[in-house]
Amino acid sequence: AEVGALWIADYLKGGVKLPTNEKMNDYIDKRLVWMEKRTEGKHSKGTNIIPFSVHQMDEVLNDIDLNLGPLRRLLQWFAPINGSDYKNLTKRLLKRHGLTESQ
Repeated sequence: AEVGALWIADYLKGGVKLPTNEKMNDYIDKRLVWMEKRTEGKHSKGTNIIPFSVHQMDEVLNDIDLNLGPLRRLLQWFAPINGSDYKNLTKRLLKRHGLTESQ
């Protein structure tokens, strides 16, 4: 939820440039085909939940140029996710927009 909130905050500050509707719809169509194949039509079952959630966070953080480094993201596939890896994201976004936590 916090990563989504950061995306919304960056969007509202003009930091996110949305692709055209055509590109967004094409991406959605491809993602749905991928999910159908991977889960045999059961999107919220089996091994698709956690890896997909982490992948989705990575995509959202990529959109706002706040993703963790490649080594940290690789380690997430082999060890439990450490929440402290994400602790500075809000500060980084605020700094980018010339704001502080008290504003």
